Amino acid sequence: MSNIPSKSDVAKQDADAAAAQARQRRADDIKRLTDALVDAIQRKDWKPNLRGVYPQDVIDEVARDFQAKGWTIRRTGGARNQTSFDIS
Repeated sequence: MSNIPSKSDVAKQDADAAAAQARQRRADDIKRLTDALVDAIQRKDWKPNLRGVYPQDVIDEVARDFQAKGWTIRRTGGARNQTSFDIS
């Protein structure tokens, strides 16, 4: 009988799993956006339209990382499955 989980134990496990998944998704988004912007810089594409829609907090973090290296990254627009940036 001691191995029966309580509802709160199951709810906590579910919440922990969802939080871990959200952290991983955010880390993946940051890496994907960073890689795409680096690729655009290497191609000298200063106004790239990138596949995907990125949460604002991800864009802000990536922009801070690029700013530390002397770049300015600014989101200029977006559509259903793409995001536009300005790199300077």
